[in-house]
Amino acid sequence: MQCIKPGLVRAGLGFFYLALYQVASNFISDAVITSETFYEHTFIIRVVLLGLWAKISLYKYISCWLLTEGVCTMSGTMTYIRLSKITCIDSVFD
Repeated sequence: MQCIKPGLVRAGLGFFYLALYQVASNFISDAVITSETFYEHTFIIRVVLLGLWAKISLYKYISCWLLTEGVCTMSGTMTYIRLSKITCIDSVFD
């Protein structure tokens, strides 16, 4: 039962990043980067837009990782009970 709280925290962060991706991808989507109007911007603006687009695209993968990590923690996959008698991944960081 000690692994439920850390698992929910990780899953909650995953949902946060997923919501952040959904909102931010409306502003800078793949279509913006591949459009012809993207090349009409100055070099500095293109670099900034490309950096923001890459950061927003990374949120999708971060959310999948955090959701998976939360589920594995709650299910007990990451407990390490047999290895060192630690009951939860949260105890490793204390």
